Amino acid sequence: MVSLGTPCDLGGNDLPPNTPPVNHDEPDGTGPSWHPFKSQAQFELADFIFRCDQMSGGRIDELMDILATMDEGGTPPFSNHKELYGLIDAISPEEKWECISINHADVERAQMDGTSTANLPTWKQGDYNIWFPLLLVSAPRGVRLSEGRGQNNQQPTPNDNNKRVVVFLCGSGR
Repeated sequence: MVSLGTPCDLGGNDLPPNTPPVNHDEPDGTGPSWHPFKSQAQFELADFIFRCDQMSGGRIDELMDILATMDEGGTPPFSNHKELYGLIDAISPEEKWECISINHADVERAQMDGTSTANLPTWKQGDYNIWFPLLLVSAPRGVRLSEGRGQNNQQPTPNDNNKRVVVFLCGSGR
């Protein structure tokens, strides 16, 4: 059975039948907005470098140097990896990401015991980075959101809107 969806607005509300598509063009009528990128080509290059190839910062800088030599004005699509990362972050500026590095518990046990990790499989010996979005929660004054085992129980500080903001991670609590 195939179920067809109905067009909706940004809030998820169904639009009336025969509603024309939303115009996503720039206000000056020059075509679709690729903001914060300058063009569709710049967006697609960023997507290829960052998501598809997962190129390192050093390699991005090297590629931009090569592309600059191919341009008559010597201008690469991005000046370096920091500019590229900044544009990617500007897509959803309200969403902040954090990274933690983890390794297998057997490595930690070996380090605590002072024993060698040489007999462990290589996948257990590696450090792994996990990227996750930070969850920002606004709470009224006097409410402690960080109650519980293994969590930081410090009282949050007020922000500019006179609300308290707490940054926390959800977990199993084990």
